[in-house]
Amino acid sequence: IDVALALATCAALIPLVPETRPQRTSTADAPVRLDAAGRRAFVVAALGSGIGWWLASLFVSLVPSYLAALLGVRSPAVGGILALIVFAVSPLAMVVARAWDERITLRLGMTLTIVAIAGILIAVPTRSLALFAVATFVAGGAQGASFFAAQTMANRLGRGIQILRCE
Repeated sequence: IDVALALATCAALIPLVPETRPQRTSTADAPVRLDAAGRRAFVVAALGSGIGWWLASLFVSLVPSYLAALLGVRSPAVGGILALIVFAVSPLAMVVARAWDERITLRLGMTLTIVAIAGILIAVPTRSLALFAVATFVAGGAQGASFFAAQTMANRLGRGIQILRCE
């Protein structure tokens, strides 16, 4: 009941919040329009980014319980370290990916995602924490490559100029 009351109060106050977005003054502020090829490329970029973040969220949310239930590793520290590895390797992969074409990098990120998931799935029947740890490193690389490539692709599409490459 308290949450419903708070939600209702917030909804009632929304009309009182002032608009902070400035009025459009030129065609430079017009929404980006993409042709069919551009829309397809944007969908690919959005999916790549989403899959990359899905993989990262898998490690943050499910891996600790997965380790405990299926591999018998009950230490919260181990689960936390494995989640940390994903988020430590990811930016390193982004730095490396700056030198590559984003389409190739996105393909590599998606391939590494498959390798990481396969590693996790194979680690269970073999009860191999080492294989799970290797898959964690691969997942960090996959997330970093996928996200960087997807954002670079979206930036290029959004403004149609080369200078928006994440460099």
